[in-house]
Amino acid sequence: AIATLGSLSGCIWLYVLSKKGGEAYRRRHGGKQPGRIRKMVNEHALLSVILPAVLPPPMPFKAFVIAEGVAQVPLRTFVIGILVGRGARYAVEGILAVKYGSAVERFMIENKALTIIAPIVLIGAIYALTRWLLKSDDTDKHE
Repeated sequence: AIATLGSLSGCIWLYVLSKKGGEAYRRRHGGKQPGRIRKMVNEHALLSVILPAVLPPPMPFKAFVIAEGVAQVPLRTFVIGILVGRGARYAVEGILAVKYGSAVERFMIENKALTIIAPIVLIGAIYALTRWLLKSDDTDKHE
């Protein structure tokens, strides 16, 4: 509950700032087509808060929070979405930590090298794959 409320308080600040900034942006760039995130927010306001709030990184949660403010989603809808999404995520994480925490701790102690090396290799592979995909994406645009 505390983690959910903490997340909600931070998100509300970002939402309010985005709402104010979105008004100014719309006045200057009113005729531009909305991006994918903004389009999803306009079509499914509540779902576009809940889904990113539940999913772990690399889901761009803050981008959706900003889009909610820019799209002028009602504060009540935004707060309900954050409470439901983050509440569910943190509840599941807490339950998993209580149920499997000691087993995971034992595994990590017994397999120190694997616990250190595997995340580094995984992060490196994801980074390399992302760079490769973005590079091939840029190459396609320039052709």
